[in-house]
Amino acid sequence: MQMTLKNVEKTLRSYLDLKHHLVGVKLLKNDGSLKEPSLPKTPTAFCHMLRIASADGDSFAYGLEYERCPPAQVVLGFRDIRYLKIDRAVPPPETRKVLILPLDEISDWPEVVLAILTPKQMMDLAIILQVKESGPLLSEFKGEHACADFFAKRYMEHKPNMSFLCNGAREIYSDFRDNEIIFGAPLEVFIQAAEVIERINKMGGALCGC
Repeated sequence: MQMTLKNVEKTLRSYLDLKHHLVGVKLLKNDGSLKEPSLPKTPTAFCHMLRIASADGDSFAYGLEYERCPPAQVVLGFRDIRYLKIDRAVPPPETRKVLILPLDEISDWPEVVLAILTPKQMMDLAIILQVKESGPLLSEFKGEHACADFFAKRYMEHKPNMSFLCNGAREIYSDFRDNEIIFGAPLEVFIQAAEVIERINKMGGALCGC
């Protein structure tokens, strides 16, 4: 039987010693009413809402008028800004709203799940993922428009990726720490990792990447 999202979150946070929630993100193609998530109080950048959801457990459902970051407006598929050259973006005008929730509170299957990790935690997670994957975990990032790397690429290609973020996420729109990165992947990847961790715990052992 497939693990519940609450168990996936609990298992991964315990094993990796995560301070923050895993965050699920879903793009909505219509303006259907959503009761639980709320609008941000003021226009806020996608990356900052991710950090708030991860650190504080808040939830958001918002449209274009509440997306503060112009590159994120393109990356999320809200609009096409011709002067911004972004390789990875959801084709517009596909998106009406973006739904952001802690993974253990989301009821609908998210397109992408994101984790804020330290390099050590990313190393431990990569070792776990190798149990299911035959090849190394690859990372593609540019150091700018980080949401294109940790979200849009995952959304369109359904493969995991890590991002070392950008100045927008670290200094302009949000306050990510110097030792934080973002790992984005389809939900199935996190479920598989949690299942591997449960098997390891039952055996009373640990995996070593040496």
